[in-house]
Amino acid sequence: MLPFFPINWSNRCYIEPFCGSLSVFFNVNPKSAVLNDANKELVNFWVVVSDPLFYEGFLNLLKRSVYSIEYINKLNKSIECKTDTNNIMYICKRALLYYLKNRMSFSGFNKDKPSDIVPNRNILHANLDKWHSYFENADVRIWHKDFREVFKRIETTSDKWVKKFIYCDPPYVKAGSAYKHLFEEQDHRDLSDCLHKTKFEWVLSYDENPLIRELYREYKIVPIQWHYSCAGGNTIQKPELLITNRMDNLCEV
Repeated sequence: MLPFFPINWSNRCYIEPFCGSLSVFFNVNPKSAVLNDANKELVNFWVVVSDPLFYEGFLNLLKRSVYSIEYINKLNKSIECKTDTNNIMYICKRALLYYLKNRMSFSGFNKDKPSDIVPNRNILHANLDKWHSYFENADVRIWHKDFREVFKRIETTSDKWVKKFIYCDPPYVKAGSAYKHLFEEQDHRDLSDCLHKTKFEWVLSYDENPLIRELYREYKIVPIQWHYSCAGGNTIQKPELLITNRMDNLCEV
């Protein structure tokens, strides 16, 4: 996607209203960013990973954790019984529960019903330290808001955040079970309206769908093929769209 980003995008505040796994954020490594998601447990996890105090507590819990469904159930019960929800340990436990559920399921799906998958503990710790280091070297704000509120805020923030670049990877029209917070048609239309009104440059990822082509017909639309991993170590190709309001020096990919 980098050919679609402005040449000087790294000097702007990078905005992701649907940040998810932060895979794009970690790969582009911006100096400043606003990262937002509707999934409060996902946002809590990234807050913990980004904050030095929370992160230390989280790692201490992770070192003593057991990768089993029984351990996850006990952890979940201890969280449900907690009354002080601002307590550091409570916040770290929530992050640990989310992380274990995610890692003990195929591709992070079906987190409410984890399997007996036992991930490599060394790899998990290495990934966490790598993620934490990105936050140490960047000025990052992590939000848990509706995307409409995100657009309202970024249009009116202080001069420090004036230069912005927006990347959106929203729930797709045919999302299946991949998203915890699915979009209705009106949500897709509202996002289109937000992007139409913003004064900043943006890039958008979507599934190939007539509704999306209709909503963004006045913008640059490039069909692409993404490779996705699937069961058995195989990969499949899926047609998707990259859409942008940038019209300069863009080519087919």
